[in-house]
Amino acid sequence: MSETAAPPAKKSLLRKVGRWAGFAVFMVVGLAAWDYLKDGREPIDVGVIPGAGWLTIVAGICIWVGVLLLNTRLFDLIPRHGPLSFPYDAGLAWTYSIAYRIAFMLFGLGVLATAAACAGMAFQAGLLADWGRLAIGVVFTILAAATVAMFGCLIFLRIPVLGFDPEGLENDDHRLEWSEIEKIGVKRRLSDRRIELFLVDGHPLGPIYRFSLKEVGLTAGEFLDKVEAMAPQVRIERPAN
Repeated sequence: MSETAAPPAKKSLLRKVGRWAGFAVFMVVGLAAWDYLKDGREPIDVGVIPGAGWLTIVAGICIWVGVLLLNTRLFDLIPRHGPLSFPYDAGLAWTYSIAYRIAFMLFGLGVLATAAACAGMAFQAGLLADWGRLAIGVVFTILAAATVAMFGCLIFLRIPVLGFDPEGLENDDHRLEWSEIEKIGVKRRLSDRRIELFLVDGHPLGPIYRFSLKEVGLTAGEFLDKVEAMAPQVRIERPAN
């Protein structure tokens, strides 16, 4: 969930570019392997279920909608995310919100359909004794099944994502004591889901540590109100609007 260290803007940009570059490489390699899988010496059916092309289209839509929701600002258009609190000693904590779990579910259902399609293609390649396509089909099936299992855990398990207590704050990457934070601010509006922590001089995370609240479904205003009640000694800077 964290995005920055010194210098914050540059690190955030590099991480974002790296994530999309990695996804692009994965797509290119995957599409090349998929093309080989479906265009061997004898044709095999590439649909999730033979004759149900609509199901393949729906699976593709689910995957892309899930990817866009989880990796872009489209998620900010959702008015209510459904925050889910989490048991936390002497403080407050949240797990993935209902809206975020729906995005996981969309992506997971699409990948589940893809796993079924890959298994079917591997089976057909085996019947044709086409060992190259059989190997690729098995690898695709294993990767898709592992992805489904991972997202299944994220959907059904309650994992703490963000929490704080009278001593400090922690997300899934770092623990910060309140004494390490000079002030907490919001870059634009209280309805946004991004927080900026202005850290003490010389902090290893840099002068500003930014993170998103979209995973837990809180707005910046809700987050600041809860911090103010839990740790009144922390300086909070709210935007004028």
